[in-house]
Amino acid sequence: MATVITKLEGARRQIDTAIELWIEGRDALSAFALAFGSLKVLLNLYSYKETDGFDKKLDKAIGDLGWRSMSGYANFLKHATSRTQADTFRSGANWV
Repeated sequence: MATVITKLEGARRQIDTAIELWIEGRDALSAFALAFGSLKVLLNLYSYKETDGFDKKLDKAIGDLGWRSMSGYANFLKHATSRTQADTFRSGANWV
């Protein structure tokens, strides 16, 4: 039997797993990728549910802090077949 999962439930599962990984001191790269993925889903869903502009304010605030640096960790895995991406990942001083 097929399981039906909404985008909101998927985001919940991602963030729950990310928190478990983080608290247990396990795979930081996976925790970050899951947390970042759930943030993107929730941000996209918010604009369909609400019209108060919070999503745009949050997007700007995160943009000012560095979407690019945050997405770098997640994109390392997301674009695994891309020849433009490095084949290895090295965490830096700002790693989560």
